[in-house]
Amino acid sequence: MSNKVTYIISFGLTMILILGGLALIPQLPEQVPSHWNELGQVDGYSGKWSAILLMPAIMMGIILLMIAIPSIDPKRANIALFRPQYNIFIVCIVIFFSYLHILTLLAGFGKRIDMNHMLIPAIGLLYIVIGGIIRVAKRNYMIGIRTPWTLNSDYVWEKTHQVGGIAFIVAGIICFLGFLVPDVAFLFMIIPILAATLGITVYSYVLWRQEERNGQ
Repeated sequence: MSNKVTYIISFGLTMILILGGLALIPQLPEQVPSHWNELGQVDGYSGKWSAILLMPAIMMGIILLMIAIPSIDPKRANIALFRPQYNIFIVCIVIFFSYLHILTLLAGFGKRIDMNHMLIPAIGLLYIVIGGIIRVAKRNYMIGIRTPWTLNSDYVWEKTHQVGGIAFIVAGIICFLGFLVPDVAFLFMIIPILAATLGITVYSYVLWRQEERNGQ
């Protein structure tokens, strides 16, 4: 995906959410659900202006940061090698937050939203997309599995990201199993990714130690 298409989609979606939200202001109640607990039940509210503008503002900040990263990273030449995939990631993040924002507004209009159940496909797909992207990521300081050992070695980086990409994809697939047990769906979204992150971190250290021994 080109930079131009990425910017058009990302900023375009954000502006649509802002303008659409402003048009809905007169119809929204003064208090809108803004937080859900681990059971997917509403346990926090915010004012309607906050509900309309906060998420788009966060999205705008994330977009600007992610656009800046390839320019400020000391290894920006490496990021350029997988920039099309990185752009896909930016768009996926924007779509994810847009989806979350829409769910929040629907809840504000009185729709019964089981947030955990509704987030399962979005979280699962996001893990899978991340897994696909980090498999092609080249060594840099901002994007990918950045442990002291991956940042120190191209070999450790490449091997860790190959295995890490698969781990994220598997975590995404496991996340979808939360549909079968909605009461504990939250655990299916969190535990697989925590396990994958811990396993990948340990794996990168083991690879580094092997490389150190082989170099002696």
